[in-house]
Amino acid sequence: MAKAQSAELMASIVAERLVARLERDGFVVMRRPGLGGHSALGRGFEPRSG
Repeated sequence: MAKAQSAELMASIVAERLVARLERDGFVVMRRPGLGGHSALGRGFEPRSG
């Protein structure tokens, strides 16, 4: 269990550093919406009025 948690923590740290480096070098990094954000608006659609 501890080995899996440490691997997950290390992967998270590496991902954060990689994103920071890519942004510094001028790349545009696309991010997923949060787990609660799977609405039509999150997929690029305009909400209906009324």
